[in-house]
Amino acid sequence: MKPGMREKAVTIKDIAEYCGVSKSLVGYILSNSPTRHGSPEVRERVLEAARKLGYRPNRAAKMLVGQSSRLIGICICSQMPPVLFRCLAAMEREAKKRGYQLMISESFGMPEDLLQSYYTFMEYWIAGVIFLGIEHPRDQEQVRACFSGKRNLLFMGVSPLESACCVDVDWGAGSYAGAEHFIRCGRRCPALVVDQVPYVSILSRIHEFREAMRRAGRVEGRDFLISRINYSPDREHMRREVVRVLEEELLPNRVDAVMMQNDVYAASLLQALSRRGIRVPDDMAVIGFDDELFSSATIPPLATVDQNVEQQAVAAIDLLVAQINAEGELPAEQRSIRIPCSLVLRESAGIPTA
Repeated sequence: MKPGMREKAVTIKDIAEYCGVSKSLVGYILSNSPTRHGSPEVRERVLEAARKLGYRPNRAAKMLVGQSSRLIGICICSQMPPVLFRCLAAMEREAKKRGYQLMISESFGMPEDLLQSYYTFMEYWIAGVIFLGIEHPRDQEQVRACFSGKRNLLFMGVSPLESACCVDVDWGAGSYAGAEHFIRCGRRCPALVVDQVPYVSILSRIHEFREAMRRAGRVEGRDFLISRINYSPDREHMRREVVRVLEEELLPNRVDAVMMQNDVYAASLLQALSRRGIRVPDDMAVIGFDDELFSSATIPPLATVDQNVEQQAVAAIDLLVAQINAEGELPAEQRSIRIPCSLVLRESAGIPTA
């Protein structure tokens, strides 16, 4: 092949000539036609030829004859936490099981970026779109304006559109369970340390931590603490922020139990406590969030909250495929699924008192 020339795509005609059968029969076999599929021997020969020659179906042509592109678009925020990339990997596995492939567009999550990604997806005849890591309350009105009237959309988290599907996560339940555990352990002054950004997931965790403390008769500022941390993807900045919160807020307030924004922050806190000779969990219990792979390998093993990303992925793909296959919008009661979070207790959380 001459330099600069593109390799010629393999066509149905090439496969038909290779196998000595008609183009129409090859087309029926490759499209899994229920009415005409040839003998088992011919079918196997055609499929093997398609694999050997490197045949790739033309998705646009399939759409023109009324078939689905079998593509799902994923709009993700480039600043989303690592746990959501695990969710993305699980979505890819689940989509493949159902005969779909994913096409991914990454951006900062601004409404205009999401809309541009959506229009790019439409050029590839995308069957539906999932928005992952898009939950900033400030942008909800713009998102509604951008996507009003568009079909086959699913948001991970609270949906800004009534007509769109959503898979919501009960982040607050994990925070509530952690607070209850600290109370059962007899901790004098527990604290919740979370990012400053006003994401729905963070606000719900703050609300439920406060609620658990309120029900136990605890008074904020005296019996428990809510601390906000300045988020940054930079590891050194994150480490400094954890040290700052420890020295300026946790230690002066005699905090003896902490629930952190995520497992990475929690691991940094374990390190900072160890360097100061503060024992975990004896002097200060620690619980993270997200159940990252390393959490059971810290010293001591880190207690955490599992977001059940596999359940999220199954629910998202199943719900979007149901919407794609529906003739109209799904009924309102079928457009939303809520996934629970669960507390994973390990040594760092301490043991409840009798």
